[in-house]
Order: sequence, then structure tokens, then C-alpha cells
Amino acid sequence: MYEPRFPLFVANNEDDDLTIAPSSIFALGDMEPPEVRDGHYLLFDATGRQGHLAIEQFDIVLREWTTTSDLPGLRSRIEKCLHHYRLDIDGSINDADYVQRAARLIFNENLKNQWPKWPRWLRTLMHGEQTLPDFPEESRLE
Repeated sequence: MYEPRFPLFVANNEDDDLTIAPSSIFALGDMEPPEVRDGHYLLFDATGRQGHLAIEQFDIVLREWTTTSDLPGLRSRIEKCLHHYRLDIDGSINDADYVQRAARLIFNENLKNQWPKWPRWLRTLMHGEQTLPDFPEESRLE
């Protein structure tokens, strides 16, 4: 069975936004079953492989990962999201570094735009320090 490379990117087909998830549990947790059934979400790992989502009873499950990578498609979605947030990354760097840097920028931007706006001390007290974890080298692209 394929082990996804982290971070995971959740794409909403209705806009250019991406959500960054450190695990599949977090990725699936923000999705709604009717929207998954209607095909509103796409799930990518850091290599560009896409996860097949399904509904079982009332739960969203990740069935399997594609055998082929669509890294150009993922990179295109990342570029649209970065443009939406008015962020930029040097496009000449290798794919592995590009994906990791983009994930950090998008994660931090999503965190800044999170609602409700709580003072940092209160958010940290309630939820702990929210940062995207450093992923082990073996989970990154070669």
C-alpha cells in the first residue's frame, strides 16, 4: 500500500484555495460528506498523487492513492493559491523544495486568516502552538 508523502494538500474545486494538512485525519476532518460526494474536494500528497475519497455510511474515507503523479497539476494549483494570497516563491527551485515552501506559506496564511480572531496568547492556550511540523526526510520527494 502506498504511503503518502506529507504534507497533504486539500483543494476545493470551487476556488483557488488550498488547505494544508499534516495527516490524512486532519485532511478529511474539514470535509463535509455531501460536498465530497459531489466532487468538491481533491486531495494531493506532496508528490502530486491524488487520493480517492469516498463516503461510507456518514464517514469520509480515503480509499487509495493514484499510481501516477500529477505534480504539474498540483504545482499549478499551488501557484494559483499563492497568487490569490499575493505570495511568491522562486519557481526555479526543485519540486521537493517548492512544495515544502509553498505548504509552509499557505499554512501560515490560512492560520492568519482563521476565524475567530483570538489573541495569540489565547489561541496558544486553547490549541497549543499551531505550526506545520517538520516532516522527516523520508516523507519528502527524492
